[in-house]
Amino acid sequence: LEDCNAIANLVDRAARSRTTRATCLNHRSSRSHSVFVIRVVGYNEAMRTATLGSLTLVDLAGSERCAISGAMSKPEQMRETCSINRSLSCLVSVFSALRLKYASSSSTAKKYQQSIHVPYRDSKLTHLLQNALSGE
Repeated sequence: LEDCNAIANLVDRAARSRTTRATCLNHRSSRSHSVFVIRVVGYNEAMRTATLGSLTLVDLAGSERCAISGAMSKPEQMRETCSINRSLSCLVSVFSALRLKYASSSSTAKKYQQSIHVPYRDSKLTHLLQNALSGE
């Protein structure tokens, strides 16, 4: 995409196709997460160099308690709620692992930190966010 208007149009189109549904707690509840990655390339013609960057925009669906939201009586909504809650739990696990991995700088801690597994592949959400969360 070449300009900001094209990006805005794409974000609007994605937002319109996002699934929402009424629950007992919210009349228009998101039933999915939304991840939008903008990769930017800047050129410096005088120096003949290019700079790459990316911006990740994330809109997370909120977690819900099945009994309170009314999902218990609706199988499809129950599956959606379980899936949303599972992916949010996976995101918390990634945050926890990253915190441990980068918490201390002593030599003993560095050996331990190198062995810490960050579970990016435990959900589609965390897998999509791996580059943004890892700083790569």
